[in-house]
Amino acid sequence: MMQKSKQQKPDVVVLGGGRFGCLAVDRLGKRVAMVVEKSSTPYLYKKDVKVIEADAVETAVSLLREDSLPKWLVPAVPVHFLAKWLFLELDFLQPEIMPLPEMDLADITSVINGKENQLYFSMADFLCPDDCPEPLDHCFHTGRKRKFQLFERLAAINSPGWQNATLRSHQLAPGVGGFKAEKLLEIRAKIIAHPGKWLIASACRCHGVLQGMAFKPPREI
Repeated sequence: MMQKSKQQKPDVVVLGGGRFGCLAVDRLGKRVAMVVEKSSTPYLYKKDVKVIEADAVETAVSLLREDSLPKWLVPAVPVHFLAKWLFLELDFLQPEIMPLPEMDLADITSVINGKENQLYFSMADFLCPDDCPEPLDHCFHTGRKRKFQLFERLAAINSPGWQNATLRSHQLAPGVGGFKAEKLLEIRAKIIAHPGKWLIASACRCHGVLQGMAFKPPREI
């Protein structure tokens, strides 16, 4: 007799319930433990999924302080999630957004300045399909070989006086990337142990964002 395949337990928290949050719910199915959205859409309430109406980043702070961590966080909010989370989570280190240092980024196809001194990167010069499965070594849309993995490229940036914290986004479903919760906590621990100026980046193979932040040593009581 054929054995029934084991159904995967819910291990994903989707942060944001807009277009991309809804796509994540559709494509991850029963893996989604909950969706966090400030103002939830009727579409989500038609799905068999737990919805919490709250701020996504603030809720992530609470979730990552609990003993029982979600395995994956899927950020579907229009902010640099890692930087926003660190800003709230490490408020006792008086975080500050900093201008980025000079860097040679000529090998990255598209570099766009953000409104808060961040840089947005893409290895594509076109609008990518929202169902890209992120092939290992080539572009899903063009078939061309990828020059490098963007998360590795950003992690390799070495600027004097700066430390680097790059968080990789893993493909959980076509067009759906997620962060390992344990990796967020590892970055948190590194910054607490070594305050100062940090390059804060998150990226998948083809897209990413980079921001400069400064953290002060905790005040002695």
